[in-house]
Amino acid sequence: EFTSYVGTVHSSISGSSGDYLATSISLNFESDRVALSTSNVSNYTGRVEIHDYSASYWVKIFSLSGPDGVNSSFGQEISLNWSGTRLAVSSYQKNKVYIYDATGTGSNVWASYVSNTLNTSSLSLSSGDEFGYSISLAQDDGNRIAVGAPGENKVYVYEYDSANSNWGSGPVWSIGDTGMKNLVAKTVDTDGLATAYLHLHNVSNRFGHKVRLSAFGNYLIVGAPGTVATINSSSAYDPHTSTTAYSGTAYTNQRQIGNVRCFTNDTSTWASGTIQYGQDILGKAGTPVGTDNQPAFGTSCD
Repeated sequence: EFTSYVGTVHSSISGSSGDYLATSISLNFESDRVALSTSNVSNYTGRVEIHDYSASYWVKIFSLSGPDGVNSSFGQEISLNWSGTRLAVSSYQKNKVYIYDATGTGSNVWASYVSNTLNTSSLSLSSGDEFGYSISLAQDDGNRIAVGAPGENKVYVYEYDSANSNWGSGPVWSIGDTGMKNLVAKTVDTDGLATAYLHLHNVSNRFGHKVRLSAFGNYLIVGAPGTVATINSSSAYDPHTSTTAYSGTAYTNQRQIGNVRCFTNDTSTWASGTIQYGQDILGKAGTPVGTDNQPAFGTSCD
């Protein structure tokens, strides 16, 4: 269920039983158009909807079921531009991202639309790479999109080719998790701050688990919360700055502290000139290894 408060008016959009409506949501600039998804419906076929706010009610103006069938998770994440006329939808189990553009000329611009699929032919994606697990449009005109693929610890940026009315032959920029360490607190002080770390070198950072572009597309935040893992002599170094195998008690089902990394580009294209913006941001430990209570920082960012 999606609930909206506009002044003193209370209005809700309800799905059917088992829909898990609002897996992802995205508002336009005026906040009178909302896109919602349910990636779980019909054995993870997925569905997206667009509703307009009119006369104190939300009215459905667009609905689309996943084009890839079952087990695609169409709608895992969606992103609407400011005008509410461009919608990006991920189908991460199929390593796909779709871009829909409204072309209607009447009162409902979404009465007709065209679609594009981001070209991944140059990426050599494999099952489990999760291309599209997280997506984010630059909301001003929607001509830039960031795509996270945490299964391969990478992030891609695509830009719209206005001359050819498509999203190009591939990404204009990509980045991996080079230099990022997946840390777990070995010991903490009374404030929950880590005083010693383990480095989980055989555990995925899940870099790209969450991506978020700034409104004008010149800043990008990438979350890397890590994953649930086993900590033992094969997976961890102690201390984190060394390559000495961890020799302490083995633990299963352990979360990591998590990282966030930021990038910026103030030029007209991310094809060149992109740099990291500041240092990696590390989550607060809270509790030491063995408690399964590390924060998985970077699960969400905005």
